[in-house]
Amino acid sequence: VEKWIHTTDASMTMGKKITARIMTDSYTYRLPYTQPTRVTFADLMLTWYWEKLKSNVSFSLTNLLGKDSFSNIRLSTNSIAESMYLIRPRMVLVKFNYRF
Repeated sequence: VEKWIHTTDASMTMGKKITARIMTDSYTYRLPYTQPTRVTFADLMLTWYWEKLKSNVSFSLTNLLGKDSFSNIRLSTNSIAESMYLIRPRMVLVKFNYRF
């Protein structure tokens, strides 16, 4: 079994008020004599800072690519096991923080 995991986490600040962050995970595995299986996940987070009120608003967008499930393969000395996990659907979360 060949298995690769790639993770990307990139942040960008636009001016002093907005920060964007994107996170991706890419999993690839291949059993002997089969085509590779590839799965990619992506999340996005936007934060707007409001300094006058000492607060910020964050928008989190999860599961941007709309994956329903994820399967994983584990290899031991004398067996191969495949597990399947259900993934939460696409979501938008809004969070408001206030400091005092």
